[in-house]
Amino acid sequence: MLHFVYEQGPRLFEVEHLEQLLEEHKEQAGRLVETFKLEADARNDDRHSRPDYHPTKAGEPMSPVSMRAELSSSGLARRRSRGKLSAYPGRQYHSSGAALLQLHGNNPTASPQPVTDIGSPPKLESSPIRERLKLWQEQFGERGMDLLRPDSVDDFSDTYNHLTRLGDPDDMRAPEDEEDADTQALAEMTQNRYPEPEDIDIGRRFLRRGDLVELCFSQAEREPVLAVFVRNFETQSQFYTIHGKWVHRRQREVQYNLPGFMDPAMLDSILPYLPRAEVTSEMLDQARMFDFSVPRGTGSAIVERISEFYRESESAYRKHASILDNAHRILAHPTDLRFGSLERIAQKLIGQQYTNTEISQPAIYAVRKALIHAGFAFGLDSRSHRTTGVFQIRSKAQVQMVDGVRHWLREYQDDLALSANYQKDVPESQKKEGTRVVERFVATAKALIAESRSTRDVTIHGSVGPSKVRIPITPTQNSTREIKSRRFSPTDAQLIRFLEAWSTSTIFKRHPRIGALGPVLLRAVGAYDDHPLLGQDTAFVFLQEIGVLLPYENRVRYDEHLLLPSSQHSKPLEHLMASLLEMENHGAKFNDTMKHLRKDWKDLAVFCIDSASAMEIDDGISVEPITNENGAEEEAWIHVHVANPSAFFTREHLLAKMAGHLTESIYMPERPFTMLPRWTTEKHFSLAPDRPVLTFSARVNMKGEVKEKTITPGIIHNVVPLTPADVSQSLGMKQSETADVELIVGGRLPRKEHVKGRNVTESQRQALVLLQRIATGRHRQRRQAGGLFINQSFPEMTVYEGWKRPGLGWSRPHRDQAHFIEGDPVIHLQAKAYQSWFTAGDEGNDLLVRESMLLACAIGAEWCKERNIPVIYRGTIRNPELPDPEVYNREVVQPSVDAYGQPPMHIGLRYMQLLGQTMVSTTPTKHRFLGLPQYSKVTSPLRRYGDIIMHWQIEAALREEASTGKSLMNSTREDYLPFSRIEVDKIINRLQPRERLISRASRNAETFWLAQLFFRAYYFKEAALPESFTVLVYSTPVGRNHFVGTVLKEYSFDVDMTRPELLGFMEEARVGDTWEVKIDNVDAYVRRVLVTPLRLIERADNK
Repeated sequence: MLHFVYEQGPRLFEVEHLEQLLEEHKEQAGRLVETFKLEADARNDDRHSRPDYHPTKAGEPMSPVSMRAELSSSGLARRRSRGKLSAYPGRQYHSSGAALLQLHGNNPTASPQPVTDIGSPPKLESSPIRERLKLWQEQFGERGMDLLRPDSVDDFSDTYNHLTRLGDPDDMRAPEDEEDADTQALAEMTQNRYPEPEDIDIGRRFLRRGDLVELCFSQAEREPVLAVFVRNFETQSQFYTIHGKWVHRRQREVQYNLPGFMDPAMLDSILPYLPRAEVTSEMLDQARMFDFSVPRGTGSAIVERISEFYRESESAYRKHASILDNAHRILAHPTDLRFGSLERIAQKLIGQQYTNTEISQPAIYAVRKALIHAGFAFGLDSRSHRTTGVFQIRSKAQVQMVDGVRHWLREYQDDLALSANYQKDVPESQKKEGTRVVERFVATAKALIAESRSTRDVTIHGSVGPSKVRIPITPTQNSTREIKSRRFSPTDAQLIRFLEAWSTSTIFKRHPRIGALGPVLLRAVGAYDDHPLLGQDTAFVFLQEIGVLLPYENRVRYDEHLLLPSSQHSKPLEHLMASLLEMENHGAKFNDTMKHLRKDWKDLAVFCIDSASAMEIDDGISVEPITNENGAEEEAWIHVHVANPSAFFTREHLLAKMAGHLTESIYMPERPFTMLPRWTTEKHFSLAPDRPVLTFSARVNMKGEVKEKTITPGIIHNVVPLTPADVSQSLGMKQSETADVELIVGGRLPRKEHVKGRNVTESQRQALVLLQRIATGRHRQRRQAGGLFINQSFPEMTVYEGWKRPGLGWSRPHRDQAHFIEGDPVIHLQAKAYQSWFTAGDEGNDLLVRESMLLACAIGAEWCKERNIPVIYRGTIRNPELPDPEVYNREVVQPSVDAYGQPPMHIGLRYMQLLGQTMVSTTPTKHRFLGLPQYSKVTSPLRRYGDIIMHWQIEAALREEASTGKSLMNSTREDYLPFSRIEVDKIINRLQPRERLISRASRNAETFWLAQLFFRAYYFKEAALPESFTVLVYSTPVGRNHFVGTVLKEYSFDVDMTRPELLGFMEEARVGDTWEVKIDNVDAYVRRVLVTPLRLIERADNK
């Protein structure tokens, strides 16, 4: 309820949406403004009688004394105390003489009550404003309210002198430069050629009503705000803060939450005062202007509960201040990056003082605040921190490096200021050390930049241009040649590391005051005057120009959260990698722990279907038909044979440690980072004749219904390698394997040897036909269960430097001596034109492989479920506040499909949202997206650590059943397992965020090379591009985002389109629209192609 009270008496308005209120009550708002003017005049009359008033002439600026006095008396001064954060939200009064805009009174009930006449406010008089406010407070204010209590201190005050401008403390909106989370997630979905269910999840782990959260301010060193979660909307979440205000933010901005903090029923009383739908930025601006807050009395119990938690955390901080203020010194390693969860860090720091009790949650939160306040010394991955609670503990050496560079640059700035003040250079003998360090580095850098620009152009698009020297690839010659240049001094290397941290690893995101020093160095070099901003992209180009980074460096692999063995972030990891290489040199020997249980599959044909360039073969498929008395094939045994490395090493082995660290193999066009060393897969574990396997078998009928299942260790002999093209040919499919479009930059491709398709025997062809028939039945079963098939075709990116194989050689940043590169790699793009994402998916050669793998995963999950084995189950959990996906599928999706079984894009995307988010748990859960009752990944143990854990657990159960002669069905024992439920839960906590990180990194690596190709084709004309393209809109912007998510239909990858209405178009973009566009910009640093709309080709019918 919102009350406008005038002299004529009260009027009551019930507001469902802010937009409706502002439209209907413009007149009242105008009268309110007039009242404010009258009050200002009264203040103007009053200030002449004050002893601190110093009049100024017209146009003359106020003195600081006058200005402070004026702001103080008018109530416009922001209270920015430099003390600790107040535990109480500050009370604000918005009253005036002629009118009062106030919220409903202190009624704690859930529903608004009618307003009573509080009488007319006192008329404006010549008495001082303070006297009139005091009179109003006595008549109408809250009784017993102490105006001088701590809530008069600004809750957002801090002890920092920020270099970055802070926003209004009450402005809880997301920063303008942040991308919309759901748009970005959908963009990532379009970039994934072979999506796993987790990869296309566009949701996040749900918050529950009553959870305590911490709302952070991205890229600003402001104190976080505590709040409770209220409810979800489609792209926004609603929170109620310690200030007694409601805010709408995206869940991804929440970095800390405490589940079950308060009874959800406590929030019922404030619901009538909260928006019941998403709000726009404009609405938030208006809400802040008129203070549409929950009445303080109504929300007081909630605010007090949050404040109590805050006070307890502050008390815990004071109690342990001597330890918490020295947390980095206690936890950090001298040279290596470390990791630790919040709970483990708290135990390490203050656990000894809680020997008889658990550390309280407020005390743990105090530890978190200490880590956050330590600044750069501790890092976190904002993409997963809320679910993992993991902090990076940066090495003492790295923190000292950053502090040292900051000191040098500030000394350099001090000398610059002196030069400016005295209008002459500081004498050499009086220059500070930092100035000398910077000037020596600048001199070296200028010489190297001149050398670089003799062979490569500099650009403002996030990368240097291609080499002016072209070197063709031949059997004896690579396309690139390395040239060494000047050496760097030790202080140069420190400055280079600082710029790398800022621009390549981007680890100063949460520390704008540190990042603000990067441009100081670039400005000193003076070589980038034409760059609009001296930002991270310019620093990246600078490092390329001085020979530190490759001119085509992919910065994705420098993500410190990815922590690749070659990234130079961890010396223990480098030592582990060296130990594995030494193991290869000494001829490692492995013992098969499942040898006594292996079944010999003899001559049974095992079809290993993969591309000819596949580096490891994880799985193969075979079939044994079951005929009835008439010879008809009514059922068949489907066998999925999976590589079995887990039988040859334990969880303590070096191979297991490396696999556990990497979590998955990471494939980038320039090089792979395999989870297991290639020598182990090639020589021991990859599927080949006479190799061990773990076989997942099911007896199924022609409808795809499973009648029986089993898991068997075995050994295979008759391996039949096939490519997808071979399968298509054997099945008589007309599907073309060639790309619809091809682009090449950098020269000619190395000549490839023509590989003839394999001729399968008639019996093998019949086996493939039977497998395809059963796969079709399985697919229909999943579709009927609500499963959704996503058909994505991202361009295949291949990079060539040499003749024999694709990829690039190993490289690293050169901090000791500059290295320049002549020539460039050849980049090859092959793409198919866009097809509907939501095709029925019951055709094509990938159906056979896809359904067979899903069958094996379903077998593994159900087998473990029957034995109560704690393993990694994957399922979906829907948002209870959204419609039921099964009802939506039945009533909306199915009636909307076209003749090809494809729903419109906006309906398909909505259905994906309703299906919920994927979750990983030790509890079996239905996977709605796949249409399976339970699901666990088991088919890729050579490239996924989670699959190895599944195999370890299954093998232990098989050995236990064999040794005891008893089935473990319905057993509750865990003593025979290598991992207990508690241990698996701990692994899961890290596993899913890590899997998502790797999936994103692989996509971003391909997108980088795609952007490099378009960068060279568009700006340097290395390949012909059409004048215009067509795009399909898949996501419209939220809030102040200026770009529309679209798919470039000719190449099947996503690009950003400027919002048409910003360019004068009458039409706004809708999901499903088709537009004609032209390229406006290619940014190689952020890996994005920006396009401008030319005209609307086809309007989507999705209103």
